[in-house]
Amino acid sequence: MMKRNTFLFTLLTFSHVTFAESLSYDFVQLGFVDNQMAGLEEFEQTGPEIQFSATVFENVFVKGRYRNVDDSITGQNGLKHTVEERNWQFGVGYVFNINPQTNIDTSVNVGRFAIDLDTGTEIQRGDSNHHSIAANVRQMLTSNVELSGGLEWQFWEGSLEQKAYQLGAMYHYSDLSFGAQYTKYSDFGTCSIFARYAF
Repeated sequence: MMKRNTFLFTLLTFSHVTFAESLSYDFVQLGFVDNQMAGLEEFEQTGPEIQFSATVFENVFVKGRYRNVDDSITGQNGLKHTVEERNWQFGVGYVFNINPQTNIDTSVNVGRFAIDLDTGTEIQRGDSNHHSIAANVRQMLTSNVELSGGLEWQFWEGSLEQKAYQLGAMYHYSDLSFGAQYTKYSDFGTCSIFARYAF
């Protein structure tokens, strides 16, 4: 009986350690993004995205993201039309450890969004700085499978506001993770697949 109890205790302890290690905030991530923007539906912008996160104090982390996506089509006038978006963001956050399987993290962020539209005869440019607050829930369903969801509220120059909702899933294999995420902004949406390395 004692051996059985010892085995169960060891198994539960190991499971909790595995869950905790999977919910890491120390990682680098490389992904591929597909972006569709309202008013530019004829374009399907794709490109790379890199993210990082690092713990600086207990439960405190810094994070960053950079994305560069573009697409080109041939217009009715026969000219090449190109749209390119560059988007970066940096932030600092705090992690609330609800239990070994669940974390809630909150963050404050600053960023910049820039877009160029080349119609073949002229180039139109637009950019804006923004700051935001965000909250995410990370839930381990098993020792390898994680689901996540979050909300971000962005404040742009010119008193503009935008909300973003995101859903994601990841499969963890040791220090490597593979996942997918969908984010819906007020005027565009993004789908991404990625690989993550936890350090």
